[in-house]
Amino acid sequence: MVRSRGGPRPIRALVAAALVVGAATVGLGPAGSARAEGPPLPVLTPVEMRDLGNQVALPGTAPVTSPPAITGHPAADARIQAAAFARGYRLRSTPTVGLVRADGVLVQPDTAAAWRALQAEAAAHGHRIVIRSGYRSVADQRGIFLRKLGGAGAADIAAGRADARIEAALRLNSIPGTSKHHTGHTVDIAAGSGSIGGFAGTAAYRWLSADNFAAAKRHGFLPSYPAGAGLQGPDPEPWELVWVGVDTIRCAASYVTLATPAPEGHCPVGSLDVVVDDGAGTAVRGWALDRDVPGAIDVHLYADGAFAGVVRADGYRPDVAAVVGTSPDHGFSARLALGPGPHRVCAYGINDRPGAVNRLLGCQGATVEDAGPVGSLDVATREGDRVLVAGWAADPDQAGPVDVHVYVDGAGAAVLGAALARPDVAAATGLGADRGFLARIPVAPGGHQVCAYAIGDRPGTNALLGCRTTT
Repeated sequence: MVRSRGGPRPIRALVAAALVVGAATVGLGPAGSARAEGPPLPVLTPVEMRDLGNQVALPGTAPVTSPPAITGHPAADARIQAAAFARGYRLRSTPTVGLVRADGVLVQPDTAAAWRALQAEAAAHGHRIVIRSGYRSVADQRGIFLRKLGGAGAADIAAGRADARIEAALRLNSIPGTSKHHTGHTVDIAAGSGSIGGFAGTAAYRWLSADNFAAAKRHGFLPSYPAGAGLQGPDPEPWELVWVGVDTIRCAASYVTLATPAPEGHCPVGSLDVVVDDGAGTAVRGWALDRDVPGAIDVHLYADGAFAGVVRADGYRPDVAAVVGTSPDHGFSARLALGPGPHRVCAYGINDRPGAVNRLLGCQGATVEDAGPVGSLDVATREGDRVLVAGWAADPDQAGPVDVHVYVDGAGAAVLGAALARPDVAAATGLGADRGFLARIPVAPGGHQVCAYAIGDRPGTNALLGCRTTT
């Protein structure tokens, strides 16, 4: 079965989340380029900047799905992680592409190109800005955080005797796995030969942050931890910027209440509501729409970072219509054939403008347990010197037919392939129409017990489909 983390939320909460922020470009079109033409860039509150940065799936990265070790002591690590997450830290993604250098520092290629353009514009206004720190590995961040703990031992941490040191470290230092520097899209900057700590007092910072960080946004950058955003992990860091892409920032005008709404173009909105095992595979459900499109849009599904299919968002969702004020035909549903083990399923609403920003509707982590095949022995009846055996069998983990072993009075009597047409099974389960089996097996006179087993693709997963007695 699939256990979904979090579960479905009320539609008003889902819509509120969808209307808060952002779009994603991972694997589904080019990232936002550093350009200024097009609709004006939106004015974002600190909270909107924070939420936009949190929601966007940054290109060239893969998510970190569980907190990495810190001290190596489980109880100590759990205490540190609890304190970090209570402050608003969250897991960040790590690079899946090669990094390049900008100002001698490793960053993602998209970020390097955008940085050079921002740096050139700053120079044209008389400001010299440089990167002091860029990509930081999980191991690097672990070392930094341990040094900031000042030698506190794991036993003291686990017992709560180092809580003050932990809180002091967390004010400006992420625990491993939660630093935005892990993405390769985040930079610490300074003015000329100055320090990052003094950047907020420089003319370069005043230029960069003027008019709601207009200069930074023109090149796809946002402040990583803006002042006034509430819980977000560390204290505000004026020296740190994260690149999310110009198109992503521009697309935010479709989702948040802005002082300067975009005069043209929208991006898809929606939600990945549910990822569950419904007995017939991994069911994926949600909704998506694009206000530029009168009808339905496509939704692309990914499982563990790999493309898993396209589904049309044209299903009946009156709850969505009641909240967003559109027609009700914007739901989507699909089934994915996921093998046993942990998985991450993501859904993207596809923009009607080729090359424009697509919307990350959501991701859900799930674990699939191999429950083996399912089916039924429907019939076992005598026909003279034979017994007619019929039923159906399927295994959600197998694309093709499964074998069915038939036993008469405990002795193996036949091996059948469940590949006959059973449209009733397909309609009821969604497991496909060719899942039936039928055979006539010779038997001696008298009563007999007939049993059928579906054979799983893994040891220990065979399933008894049923037993019947014939006379």
